[in-house]
Amino acid sequence: MKQLIILQSLLLITSSMTGQSDLRIGDWKAHLPYKKVIDVTQSETKVYYATAEALMSYDKEDESIELISKVEGLSETGVQKILYDQANDQLIVAYTNSVIDIITEEGIFSFSDIKDKPEIQGDKQIYDLYTNDGQFLYLATGFGLVQFDLEKLEFGFTLNISKRVQAVDGHEDKLIIALIDSVFTLDLATTNAPGFFNEWQKAEL
Repeated sequence: MKQLIILQSLLLITSSMTGQSDLRIGDWKAHLPYKKVIDVTQSETKVYYATAEALMSYDKEDESIELISKVEGLSETGVQKILYDQANDQLIVAYTNSVIDIITEEGIFSFSDIKDKPEIQGDKQIYDLYTNDGQFLYLATGFGLVQFDLEKLEFGFTLNISKRVQAVDGHEDKLIIALIDSVFTLDLATTNAPGFFNEWQKAEL
């Protein structure tokens, strides 16, 4: 059912892009490549699509489409990943330069800590996003794993292993990270040092 909703909305979006504009003289409009979708996420009412330059949302009920770019308030271009945080009713956007936006009804909040920290060397890109209960967001990056507190809106622990984390997932107090050739797990309920790699257990594949 999820795949059907996404396919139907993609077809509607593609057809709507060819329609005529009602832009008035003196108004501004962003002309961006919206047809190449690189990531998809959804809330109960909308499906969100990421292109390299901007975002689109498709309303499941009235089938309306909203385009969101820097003109509408995004802090960057070069979208890498998106994730809808169901618990807090907000959209999380990660860019190729490691900046993240959190889009809420109150506005768009931008965080550039990963990008701006000189002590983090090498690949800073964000390759995956995960939130289990709406309290913490986990970012799989080119150098390790980063925790972000969604309630305090600040960064938590950093697991810097100088290796690319391909994906992050979990269940309840368990975290799972996938590297190129291995998988590691962590029980957050039993550790006081999630930023130390020796606390993580290598999974038998």
